[in-house]
Amino acid sequence: MSRKKVYVWYVKSAVIYVLLLSFLLLFILRSESVMEEIISALGLCYHTMIPSLFPFFVLSGLMMEFDFATVSGTLFSPVMRPLFRVRGSGAAAFVIGLFCGYPTGAKIVVTLYKKNQISRTEGMRLLPFCNNSGPLFVIGAVGVGMLGSVELGIYLFVIHALSAFLVGILFRFYGRASGEKEHKTKVAKKLAQDVRSYWSNNRKSVGQVFSDCVLSSVNTTLLICGFIVLFSAANASFAPLISALRLPVIFEKVVKGMLEVSMGTKGIAELYELPMRYILSLLSFLIGFGGACVHLQVLGILAGSGLSMKTYLSGKCLQALISAGLSYVLFELLPEKSTLAWNSFSGGILAPNLPWFLPVLICVLALLILWYQTKKRIDF
Repeated sequence: MSRKKVYVWYVKSAVIYVLLLSFLLLFILRSESVMEEIISALGLCYHTMIPSLFPFFVLSGLMMEFDFATVSGTLFSPVMRPLFRVRGSGAAAFVIGLFCGYPTGAKIVVTLYKKNQISRTEGMRLLPFCNNSGPLFVIGAVGVGMLGSVELGIYLFVIHALSAFLVGILFRFYGRASGEKEHKTKVAKKLAQDVRSYWSNNRKSVGQVFSDCVLSSVNTTLLICGFIVLFSAANASFAPLISALRLPVIFEKVVKGMLEVSMGTKGIAELYELPMRYILSLLSFLIGFGGACVHLQVLGILAGSGLSMKTYLSGKCLQALISAGLSYVLFELLPEKSTLAWNSFSGGILAPNLPWFLPVLICVLALLILWYQTKKRIDF
């Protein structure tokens, strides 16, 4: 090992040790606040995260074990190929990821890749737009629980789904064509062949499949809850440091949301003096981005898979910007009763006419991120 590499290794080790010791010291000094946040996070996991995620993880696992990806590949191949340049089996990741929430989509993409049902390039195209927040969180927790309106929750979820779709369209240009072609066969005949092939080659009993799915779902759920507790403790430890920066309240809430999405959305929804148009745009931004807590969960899922985290993060940044822009532009389409419900719920005011260039600026930033990610890789 050269001297330069040894020096770099020592510097990295020193930085890591200093950071860990700093975290430990902050945890000790702020132990009372940290304990309160940890108890609150455990309550969130017990009352919300486990009931809402665990059943979906088991269901999605069973669907994958019973070859839903192959069946969906046969049905959706005519759509997935021209739109996203991926095999039809990628539809399973998009549909399950959109309705089951973070980080199910990433888990399904990795499963498809490990089973050789998609190529690595197709996996990289799927990751940025298949890992999304589910309707239970967006409509239930944010819409009803934080904004007091089902309509606003549905609006946010539609924006979220539409932005994911647009990111998928943009990332179809990632990488080069794999050269693989799917044979054109009648759908009914192909479905019959797929089902027959699965049941003839499957060597697992139904009980074994169910046990494997439950065990995998328990591990994934515990991983998510562990990250939520850790980030809640970190948030309590660093709260004085963030306050010392004297950032505007809105920036402080956004920073917290970019660390952990549920804390951030709750904080943004409580800014009652902020115009509604801003509220929805910021919520769309945070929901589209997902937060560092979610991204670390994805990092754990991607470990050893060979799929790149950088492309995934680029896609989530792009989706966050597109979501904010769409929410701002489409605000006028909201029914009047939704805005009245918000005013009654929070005492907030409607947004005034904002600069016309704001959504344009957001779109330009999104396109710059896409260009940076795909330069030298675009294959038309």
